[in-house]
Amino acid sequence: MDISKIFQEIESSNYPYLILEKLFENCSLKIFSEEQILSAFCQLVLTNSDEISIRISDNISKVQNKTIKTHLIPLLNIVIKRKYDVNDVFYKLYNSIELDESEIQSVVNMSLSKDLYSLQLTIILNLIKYKGLSFQNICQLSLKMAKSGKIYDYRKNNNLNYKAILRRYPTGAVSEKIALIMPSLLKCLSDKYLFVSPFLVAKTLGFTGGTWDKLSSIPNFNFPNSGDESISILAKEHVCMTVAKGDYAPSDTILYQLRSITNTVDSLPLIISSIASKQIANPVDTLLLDIRYGENAFLKNLEFANSFFIQVKEILNKFNINTIAEFTNTSNLVGVSVGNYLEVIESICIMKNQSEYDKLSFDDKLLQKQRELVIKMTTKLISEQFNLNPKEVEQICIELFSSCGVFDSFKKILISHGVSTETISKIENNELFGEFSKLKEYQILAHQSGVIKEINQKNIGTFVNMNLSAGANCFNAENRFYDGVLLKKKVQSKVKKNEAIGFVYSSKIIDTISLSNKFFTII
Repeated sequence: MDISKIFQEIESSNYPYLILEKLFENCSLKIFSEEQILSAFCQLVLTNSDEISIRISDNISKVQNKTIKTHLIPLLNIVIKRKYDVNDVFYKLYNSIELDESEIQSVVNMSLSKDLYSLQLTIILNLIKYKGLSFQNICQLSLKMAKSGKIYDYRKNNNLNYKAILRRYPTGAVSEKIALIMPSLLKCLSDKYLFVSPFLVAKTLGFTGGTWDKLSSIPNFNFPNSGDESISILAKEHVCMTVAKGDYAPSDTILYQLRSITNTVDSLPLIISSIASKQIANPVDTLLLDIRYGENAFLKNLEFANSFFIQVKEILNKFNINTIAEFTNTSNLVGVSVGNYLEVIESICIMKNQSEYDKLSFDDKLLQKQRELVIKMTTKLISEQFNLNPKEVEQICIELFSSCGVFDSFKKILISHGVSTETISKIENNELFGEFSKLKEYQILAHQSGVIKEINQKNIGTFVNMNLSAGANCFNAENRFYDGVLLKKKVQSKVKKNEAIGFVYSSKIIDTISLSNKFFTII
């Protein structure tokens, strides 16, 4: 049984009692983490009538894992009103009562001791997802998560010659590769305009890939520590790739990964507090939020996306962070690769103005669309900060891509982050690097003839990042940075039954028979 499938069934099924029996059967197995099983129970309870909670409570002996049972009972008691404390955090969240500031602090403190409190946090995350959180509490949570570590403010830093600090930060989408390309374009522009950019990249979240994991597929790519190491790179190269590690918002680091495995990512309060906390911990002069919305994103529609932006902007304004946004609908998959290494290769092709790398090939039109997105966002960020004519900045960006200036800057970024000249030489010569050549290639064959109506981005992202374990996760030590999926057909393509419409690259043994139907809607 696939835990992601159980979560999907809970969200969409009209048969909660059948799902409950599956949970009873699987709750003692060790193929899922305790956090995942507990989260599934919580979501079953919070998305159905009280009768399901009564059924679970009356059959609690079927939950053979004592730890899960111990943590589940208090929530059940609150829901069915058998026994509860009105001052309890679970009770307050369930009844949408605003938490005291000290209670928000206690949640943050729990996250810093995840080994002791991960199951309590799992329940709290679910309650926030389904019951919400007041804006006041979201603000408090954002600040306290940021202050769980050290605040790194590079603005007006004399080592950076008081240059403007700029950043783009995404809300997440499948095959989203802006952060692999845009830093190189910004590096090109940094000689003309006085700014530096500490790019902040994160790990895989849910079904979406993380740039931290993608760059980790490049041998020896090193992420500098926040503070002096990052400032040193920024002073010389004007761009550095920063990650939330060590004392950089450690509370968010844990909650981020816990949300990823417990299906609590798509919660507006949790999305806002996570992103806001990271920006507060390392503030910039101008922040461009790359907001992805739609059924294939965490922000389900434009209204949800606008609400996110308004609240984040209000929080960050208190810290003098000028926040702007670019909204992008995720209805169509822009890239053709899903997986860390493959997305790096696709990004390299974009920067080198080519569509083939070794024996891998990518769709020219989709590469161009991604290039245009990078130019659009870079133009918006630079124009906002320096009050420039967007058309002029856009033209400069186009010329930098045409002249391969962006790829030249990419090589410099690799050098400044510890990548060897041998690896860079392989990239220049379109040679495979790392462990990709050790993987086996599996074909995805069309399950029928017809036209591809839809590509299921969520299913592909979940398969790659969870089933193949391509996404790094602090709750799971297994990371397969080179595994991934390469699609050979896009929406509106005509296909014949048993035609190869995609490939899976993995070190695992893969049964691809069901993948065509899972990834593609063919009519």
